Amino acid sequence: MLIDLRIDEIAELRIDDSTIFMVWGERNDEGTLIIKSEMKHEN
Repeated sequence: MLIDLRIDEIAELRIDDSTIFMVWGERNDEGTLIIKSEMKHEN
């Protein structure tokens, strides 16, 4: 799966009915792109 991710946007991928995987990009002080992710469970 390919995700088109832009800076300051969050891509949300629904894994199943209660799990969302979020991916986003940020730039640090030196200008390096840092990709971050978080998995969230909904009840």
